Amino acid sequence: MTDPTTYLLDANVFIEAKRRYYAFDICPGFWDALIVHAENSTIKSIDRIKTIELQVGHVDDELKNWATTVIPNNFFATSDEEDVLSKYAEVMAWVENQPRFFPLQKLNLPIVLMVG
Repeated sequence: MTDPTTYLLDANVFIEAKRRYYAFDICPGFWDALIVHAENSTIKSIDRIKTIELQVGHVDDELKNWATTVIPNNFFATSDEEDVLSKYAEVMAWVENQPRFFPLQKLNLPIVLMVG
C-alpha cells in the first residue's frame, strides 16, 4: 500500500482563512478539520511559516495562539533538512523556467525559506 499524499500548506491558507472566510468565531469547523488532517499527516507546513508568518502577530492574536498551542507540534516540519532544501531547489528551478510568472513574483517566492 502506498503512503497517502501529504500537502504542504503556505501561510496564506491560514492568514486568509482567518481574515476572510473562516474566522475562528465564524467557522471553527475549518480549524478543527486542519487539526484532524494534521494528526493524520495529510497536511503539513514548515517551521518558518510558523515563526516568520504566524507568530509575528500581537500577543492576543488568535492565529498566533492557534499555531503555537493548538495545532500539533509536528505539523510544522523543519526546513533545515537536506531533503527539504533539495526539494525547494527543484521548485525554484521549475519556477524560474515558467514564463507565466513575472520576474518580481520569482523574486518574492523564496522569501519564506530564506528569511530566518
